[in-house]
This record gives sequence, C-alpha cells and structure tokens, in this order.
Amino acid sequence: MVNGIELDNVKPKKISKNGDEIHIICVAIFSPWHGYERLLFGLEEYYKNGGKRDLFIHMVGDGPELIKYKSIANSEYIKNRVIFHGMLTGNELDSVYDICEIAVSSLGRYKNKLNVISDLKSREYLAKGIPMITGCKIDGFIGKNVKYICEFPNDNTNISIKKIIDFYDDIYTESKKKDEIIAGIRKFAKENIDISITMKPVLKYLQNSFERL
Repeated sequence: MVNGIELDNVKPKKISKNGDEIHIICVAIFSPWHGYERLLFGLEEYYKNGGKRDLFIHMVGDGPELIKYKSIANSEYIKNRVIFHGMLTGNELDSVYDICEIAVSSLGRYKNKLNVISDLKSREYLAKGIPMITGCKIDGFIGKNVKYICEFPNDNTNISIKKIIDFYDDIYTESKKKDEIIAGIRKFAKENIDISITMKPVLKYLQNSFERL
C-alpha cells in the first residue's frame, strides 16, 4: 500500500489574492533530504540574472538544516523574499497555506539514494488543494496524468524558477477560477490518496484471508 490521508479532516486552503506574485510554501522538519537549498539557490540565480517576477518562499518549520537555509537566504538578491515562520500548527499553519499557491515536496532524496517516495507531505499539500513541485517521483502518482505536480531532476542542480513560473501560469491563468482549481486538486486526492483508497489492498487481503479460514 501507499501512504494515505483522511481528506475530510483537512481544510482546503482559502483563495489567495496575490495579484501577479507567486508565493511558495515549504513545510518540514528541515533535514538534508528536503534539499531546499536547491530552491533557494535557484531563486538567487533567477534574480542575479535579472528575473522580474515577484516570488516569495515561506519556510515553515525547524530542524538541522535551518541555519544553512537562513545563511543562503541572507544573499542580497533574495533576503527580502524568503520568510521563516518557525514551527506552526493549526490555524497559524493554515493562514500561511492560504497565502501560498505552490508547495514544495522533497528536493534532496538523491542524498539517501531514493528514486521514489511515499511522503505524507505530498498528501497534505494535495488535500489542501495546492499544486506542488517535487525532486523525486511520488509513488501514488506514478502512471497518472497529474497536471498539479511539477517534477524536477533528482540531483543537486538548482531548481529552475522559470519552470516554476511556467507551471504556476499554466494552472492559474487558465479559465478556471481558483476555487475550482482547489476543488479539482482535492477531487484528485480523494480519488487517489484518500485513506479509503490506499487501504483497499489491505482490506482485500484481509477479506481473502478470512474467506480461506
């Protein structure tokens, strides 16, 4: 089985009103395998090269990589574009989700030699109704045409901000309203990674076992 989430227990994010700004959220106990330095270095590279779009990264959490992330974010090019919120839960966490329209799964799984992950983080993002980027294939979505996930190489290269902007624009500049996009992402989550779906193989196995008794 793959990890699932009780979708009905997760409140969908509210509709953000950011204009042309792009707000990105990273939620984690910051550890090496999250690889968020790739995103920060990519953001720095984007503005060094004259990038014009307004992007902001919201870092929610704590952990051993936090000092490194803060050091990278102190660059003159991005120091006003990375916000460190610390550990948040409940309504405080929801309020940051409500601001953001892109979320970030793990970007550093190459460090522990994983090519496929089953992280709960990706399930929570989709349950909130927010598109995401990832640096590693996610088990529950392999073989599915998922327009709400943007995959990057599983290595140490800088994340392309241009690719994130294109991903964002492809989702949010279409004719659908934001509430329809949120609902569409949650519908995909309900049909693919809700716990009622991911537990089916276990229930089937148990049912077959009882029938053989």
